[in-house]
Amino acid sequence: MSYILDADWIINALADKRNARTVIYRLAPQGLTVSVITLGEIYEGAFKYAAPQAHLATFRQFLAPFRLIGVTDPIIERFAEIRADLRRQGELIPDFDILLAATALHGRERQGDVPRPSVGLAALDTSDNQCCQRRFQEVL
Repeated sequence: MSYILDADWIINALADKRNARTVIYRLAPQGLTVSVITLGEIYEGAFKYAAPQAHLATFRQFLAPFRLIGVTDPIIERFAEIRADLRRQGELIPDFDILLAATALHGRERQGDVPRPSVGLAALDTSDNQCCQRRFQEVL
């Protein structure tokens, strides 16, 4: 099984929160990936500081071992499908979370961007948003 890391896991690991680092190190041999969506979220955090380049360098060093996954037309199509479904149910969650779920689902369905579809991806999310956690469990 391969995993796609959510921004919260990366932020917690960079903040040296033991649990996040332990989980990431434990899962690393199984394969960890990072979406460009998560990369954008992480990079945004650097620009909150007076010296963003130093933070960007730290982020890049931490993220270097992980495989980066881009956003493709099929991922965006899946995103739109999930978002429309959530909107109909009145349970919209942040777009970045939906994009991560769409990326994970796409990875399970085809070879190429991520490990074999039979292996699949699971999204790691430390959010306190119960709706988001439940939706990830349902779609994955």
